[in-house]
Amino acid sequence: MNHSNANFLTLQETANYYSLCMDLWMYFQSDVDMNYLIVSYEDVVEDHENTARKVIQFLGLEWISSVLDHIGTAKSLPRVNTASYHQVTEPIYSRSMYRWERYRDQLASILPKLQKYVEHFGYKM
Repeated sequence: MNHSNANFLTLQETANYYSLCMDLWMYFQSDVDMNYLIVSYEDVVEDHENTARKVIQFLGLEWISSVLDHIGTAKSLPRVNTASYHQVTEPIYSRSMYRWERYRDQLASILPKLQKYVEHFGYKM
């Protein structure tokens, strides 16, 4: 147990923590003058290169095609310290898209709490 996973012991605690984070983000979007770019997972999967170009342009950086070689970059590093290292070295895949729908029944108790974020970011339940 550590600080980074203490809010994820139950589904309800996870939803509460997510709600706090997203409420803060929505506040920043509406009430704080800041420059930001929202990129959806679906955009990365469905149109990787154009999404990457949009991010690079937003950051004010010059485009280099090696940005698209996440596998080569990951394999060139001495170590990738994530629990999902094997995924970092895989091609981009779509199998996680809409995967939550398989668990709709198990998520039923928290879906009402998440509804405003689903709508805010243009998703559907």
